[in-house]
Amino acid sequence: MNKIIIPLVALFFFHNLSAQSKPLNKPSKTIETYEDSETELKLVYQSVIDIVAKEHKMTLIDAQNDWLKFRESECKFEISDITDEAEKAQANKDCLFELNKRRIKDLMASYIILRLK
Repeated sequence: MNKIIIPLVALFFFHNLSAQSKPLNKPSKTIETYEDSETELKLVYQSVIDIVAKEHKMTLIDAQNDWLKFRESECKFEISDITDEAEKAQANKDCLFELNKRRIKDLMASYIILRLK
């Protein structure tokens, strides 16, 4: 009897989960450039903001704004000793790209956790 009930409960749970939550917004290509990472970051952030509870939206918005300030400050510090302007611009872009990829992973993890609630 338990062999039948457990799969039925799991099927019911996952069916309700998929019916209640919006799909994760994903671009059609992989993240290969800074520009791709900006697009992906915006899409994933929007996916999370779409499913977060109303009472937590402002907290998430504040957290994202704080993270964007951190990202800018972190990259400014990372490139502070570079004197060549072209090299500095590329190093800044590389820094932003790497931090964006990390934030995308964090937001995707949040999205998965929120969907499981």
